[in-house]
Formats: sequence, C-alpha cells, structure tokens
Amino acid sequence: MTHRSRGIVKLPAERSGSVPAAECAGLRPAIRLRHHVERYVCVETPISRHIVKPLSPRPDTGISFNLDCRDRLSLEYTCGRLATHPTVAVFGPLSHRIADIRCTGHYRAFIILFRGTGYYRLFGIPPAELADRVSDACDVIGRAVSVVHEQLCAAKDAAAMAEIADRYLLSRLTGDEFHPVHGMVECLDSSHGSANLCQLAERSGLSVRQIERKFLEQVGIAPKLYARLARFRNAARLKAQDRALSWTDVSQAAGFYDHNHLVKDFREFVGATPSDYLRSISIAPATELWPAQAGEPNLPIRREQFVGG
Repeated sequence: MTHRSRGIVKLPAERSGSVPAAECAGLRPAIRLRHHVERYVCVETPISRHIVKPLSPRPDTGISFNLDCRDRLSLEYTCGRLATHPTVAVFGPLSHRIADIRCTGHYRAFIILFRGTGYYRLFGIPPAELADRVSDACDVIGRAVSVVHEQLCAAKDAAAMAEIADRYLLSRLTGDEFHPVHGMVECLDSSHGSANLCQLAERSGLSVRQIERKFLEQVGIAPKLYARLARFRNAARLKAQDRALSWTDVSQAAGFYDHNHLVKDFREFVGATPSDYLRSISIAPATELWPAQAGEPNLPIRREQFVGG
C-alpha cells in the first residue's frame, strides 16, 4: 500500500526501486509545424497495480490522447474532488500540483507538445483559459478532435500516429507572423529558464506591460513564472537522469541561487521536498515527457508522406 508524504505519494522501500518497463518514442512534426509543435510523444507502459502519481507542474500546453487504458484515468484534485480524466485532454500551463492521476493497467497515449505560442497560433484559444486545469478537448477545440482520436487508436505505429497529427494540425495552420513573445519563450526554453528576462524584453522592443499582456494571452502565464517552471522542470529532469548528482549539484547546474531556493520552489510547486517528489514520479517515469537534453541525439527523422514542407 502506498502512503502520502506532504501530499505526494511515496512508495514503500521494497517497491520504490521497481519501475515498470515502458516505451517512450518522440517524433518530429512536419517541417511546417516545427515553429508551433515541439514534438509528438507516444508513451506505452504496463502498470501492474493501482498507482497514484502527481500531475507535474509545467509551463507549456499540450493535447493528450488516451489510446488504451484498462480503466479510465481519474484525477484526484488537491481539494479532494475526484474527476474522470478526459479521453482526449487539453492541459494548459500548470503552476502547481493541482491533482494526482490514478491509473490501473496498461497505459498507452499519444501527446502533442506545443512550442511557445504554438497552441494559441493553431487554435486561437488563449492558454490562460486552460491554465491550472485539465480540460476535455472536445469542449475546448471541437468535436473534430474525436475523429483524430479514432484514427490514432487504429494507427499501426508511432510514425503513423505522427502523420495523423500532422494532417490535423496542418489543416489549422495559418500564415500569421510570429509575435516577439514567441522568440522570448524559445529563449527561455533553450536556456531552461535561465535567460535574462530584462535583456529579452529589450530585444523584443516591447514595454514590460505589453510583454506581460501578450505572454498571458499567447502563453497562458507570466514570463517570470514561465522561467521558474522551466528551471524547476530542468532540475527535476537532471536529477531523474543522474541519481548520483547531489541536490546541491543539481541546484547549481539548473541555475538556482542555492540549494535552499531549489527546495523552496519544489515546496511551492509540488508541496514536497525534491527527494519525495522524485520518488513519486518514479512510479511511471515515461509519462513525465522530459524535454531533450542539450547535446542529445535529435528526435527520429521520419519520411513525410502527406506534406511537402
């Protein structure tokens, strides 16, 4: 039986080292979509027992298609309310651990992760309306997404799923020019939140008030919070990928002022110590969808059969 520590699920010692085998394939979107979409991710993992895993804070927006789960996923919100996780869900920027995900059995999903202002550009929906919530995609972006879900369920492999996603997103692509906020977000992403916001603002040619307003409209959260969440995610990823690193080493590598500031951010964002949080996400690590490490091999290049980009 699991037990909770500061609101985070903590596995008993005899089970904490046991992680189910999982596959997590990342694929590039079509060339014409790469300013809008970071990547597609296909996750498949067997879950032999009932698990409860935190819905991790993140600064970006995405769409998750649940393709094969023995039981419907459910969300246990921190306020105590239980809800069914949508089969096709839109998740906006998450500034804190709003809920835990409950799951039993085989889990298979296809996720679209957007870049910068990509979701706003493709769907015209301000991500601020989606912030700190998991929404039913049919309610947010229309019933057509249920057809995409059916096609993904019938696809033979991850590459075929990516082609289906390409067709759907390319149908929504317009020739709108990018706002300077998009470039600012890309700098924050590539620097894992350590880019100087004042310098980015000066380069954009916008006033602080304009930047704040456009960030909220097109990204969903304020630029300072976006940077902090990107840094938090990077710190968790560094430790998850190299458990030999001390948290002091992680805090320095991730750009925190010191170890105490790292601990403060973890307590604010997930309500737990860094170690307890890492232990809780180790239950199903493939579902964390960490961004690629700088210097890692590029995502697989696939043949684009349906687009000419």
